[in-house]
Amino acid sequence: MIPTVYVVEDDLSIRRFIERIVDELGYRCQSFAEASEFLQRFRPDHPCCVVLDIILPGATGLEALETLRQRGIQSPVLMMSAHADVPAVLRAMKAGALDIVEKPLRRHAMKDRIHTAVRQDLARHGRHQQRQELRQRVRSLTPRETEVAELVVLGKSNREIAAELGISRKTVEQHRAHIKVKMRSDSLAHLVRLMLEANRNEREMAC
Repeated sequence: MIPTVYVVEDDLSIRRFIERIVDELGYRCQSFAEASEFLQRFRPDHPCCVVLDIILPGATGLEALETLRQRGIQSPVLMMSAHADVPAVLRAMKAGALDIVEKPLRRHAMKDRIHTAVRQDLARHGRHQQRQELRQRVRSLTPRETEVAELVVLGKSNREIAAELGISRKTVEQHRAHIKVKMRSDSLAHLVRLMLEANRNEREMAC
């Protein structure tokens, strides 16, 4: 999917300027003159970045940024301003702005910043997709296979696992073979790494 750059700027000439930069980069562009319309139509479920002016009619760019963060949206945001005072800059950075771009905008600098922001979001989406795929693999394990996998991570041998679960070593071996296939692991070390990563992801999601 082609990444999208959302541009929120009430100055038409600046919007057109950024749209041309986005087109040169090969990304899709959606532009808005007001933050309220942007917030209604923004779709963060695919790679993107937001180029957001600090001063806008109605809701300000800072308020729009804070609204995104309150919604749990972590897409990279570039803030623009011709008169960015220290309190505004601090507020934007505290809300998670990736960078503050001063006007007048410079083509090459703006192009680099947008490209960097999109690449960052592509990487973030890639990590998210990997976590989701790993979660699905873990969920495909039966309750018994999950028990065996957790004991494997603890360094238990087949004999120890069999004794602890009250099953035969052959059954443990069968479970481990099924786990290997479902988790797509090519070695014991790989399986342990996958299970540890899955557990870490679950803890992070619970926080």
